[in-house]
Amino acid sequence: MGFIDSNLRVKRCVSIVASLAFILTAIALVPEHAAAQGFPKAVIGTVRDNAGTPVQGALVIVKMFDGLTEKSSHSDTTDSLGRYTTSFGGAEWSLNWRIEASATYNSQTETSTATCDDAVTQIVDVTFTFEIPEFGTMVGTIVAGLALGIVAITVLFRKRQ
Repeated sequence: MGFIDSNLRVKRCVSIVASLAFILTAIALVPEHAAAQGFPKAVIGTVRDNAGTPVQGALVIVKMFDGLTEKSSHSDTTDSLGRYTTSFGGAEWSLNWRIEASATYNSQTETSTATCDDAVTQIVDVTFTFEIPEFGTMVGTIVAGLALGIVAITVLFRKRQ
């Protein structure tokens, strides 16, 4: 009985060692870079105004160019932190292609470019050359105050009639 138990233990150990060797070999063969196997590439970035404030709601169109030829494009809208994310399939991009990210906000457009590298994720930020006014600015406060004043006067006028 002892001989059978030790024989089973040896077989289990050999099986475990073989499994570990297979896993380590598979990990070593996985490409480090996206371009090695035509993997998808994520293009992410942040849109800001010239004061560094994130721009929420900007439409961002990201295009891939091979020389002067546009090969593919995707779009996204920035979130509350000014971030956007797009993804290109393995056949939609190649090393050294030009990435062009154009952000449009209030009829104004700014563009940034980068060259495709072999990373899975590439960052392309866009910065507007002007400061985008927020609702909390002086103009926003005056407009909000006028609107509230008009509503208050209308309510009072209707109560008196």
